[in-house]
Amino acid sequence: MSENAGIVRELIGTFPEDFIATRADPAARARATAVLSEAAHPDFETAMIAADGWTMERNGIDGFVGAFDEWTVGFERFGLQFEELIDGGEVVVVLVRQRGMPRGGAAEIVTESAGAFFFRDSRIERVEFHLDRAWALDAAGLEA
Repeated sequence: MSENAGIVRELIGTFPEDFIATRADPAARARATAVLSEAAHPDFETAMIAADGWTMERNGIDGFVGAFDEWTVGFERFGLQFEELIDGGEVVVVLVRQRGMPRGGAAEIVTESAGAFFFRDSRIERVEFHLDRAWALDAAGLEA
């Protein structure tokens, strides 16, 4: 496993089981952002990219946290199940399954997706969260 893959593995280990519950827990949120702060390049960017090409981009650690807050605002519960880590050296892709219970909903929504972590100088410069796994692999220059 490359050093970059190890950094991503450590980071995703801090992701909460339920993002909604963590909003109300400042200590848990601080733990997760502390690891990201150490791993992030000074020019760190976050992008949320839907299958239709819609993109939300944010800068910095606060931008990352804000993007997840915006992404999950309509849910009572929301979490990520990490399925596979693909080590491409300067880019690492994590295949995930998103699970969320919409506010007032009766059924959980489950979606396959992926995160592509791009590195510069052994730090995460950009992370792209894709609702289409093939798009994430393509963006990373890896085979689908």
